[in-house]
Amino acid sequence: NCLEGGTFHDVPFAEVTWEGSRLRSWLNENFLENAFSEKELSFISVVRNQNEDQSVVGTEGGNVTIDRVFLLSETDCSIYFRDDLSRDSFGRAQASVHAALHGVETDAEGYASWWLRSPGVYPYSAQFVDTSGQDYLSGAYVDIGYQFGVRPAIWVVTDVE
Repeated sequence: NCLEGGTFHDVPFAEVTWEGSRLRSWLNENFLENAFSEKELSFISVVRNQNEDQSVVGTEGGNVTIDRVFLLSETDCSIYFRDDLSRDSFGRAQASVHAALHGVETDAEGYASWWLRSPGVYPYSAQFVDTSGQDYLSGAYVDIGYQFGVRPAIWVVTDVE
């Protein structure tokens, strides 16, 4: 689900990558601290995220980041949402009640568009997935309002005793 809504970054036309985005900071600080108990935090892996350049025009993706909570990337979409069935099953994301009440726009079925961490065609844009589960490589302006959802991703450690 899209748990929250918000901008990828707060500054209009700011050239920003995932590394310097407001959304990354919020996910790995406020969200992480408030969404999980200490025990739950012990199951969340620290991840080294490659942030590839945009695949069509080559907009810079930025440095490798070390995150506990992150957004999926353009590459992740090409792996997990490669056909209509997977886009419909996994690419479409419902807006949580909280997100919908705080301005995330949804279609008639309650699905929202949601941010990816990959850059769009401009250095002040970021890619997103629309309500049908299709990723938009061109992206949207990073300061676009709350109509876009935030769908956090984590890797969970399964061998913790």
